[in-house]
Amino acid sequence: MHGRPDPKALPDFLSGSGQMGALIRARNWAATPLGPPHAWSQTLKTLVSVMLGSSQPMFIAWGPSASCSTMTPTPRS
Repeated sequence: MHGRPDPKALPDFLSGSGQMGALIRARNWAATPLGPPHAWSQTLKTLVSVMLGSSQPMFIAWGPSASCSTMTPTPRS
């Protein structure tokens, strides 16, 4: 069945990614200036995906309010 995306379904770019991915998935993004992840621009989705896959600390300042997202990776065992 086709139609609107389920707002509670996880977008592919947020699947996996260890502890930081779990923290991002648990956040109520609809209550933030960024809004729900399924409504994010492709550019923002790509940047978050790159950050989640990186072993380097990174941050994004996004939008008119420069909403900031930081990610400090945990050591991999």
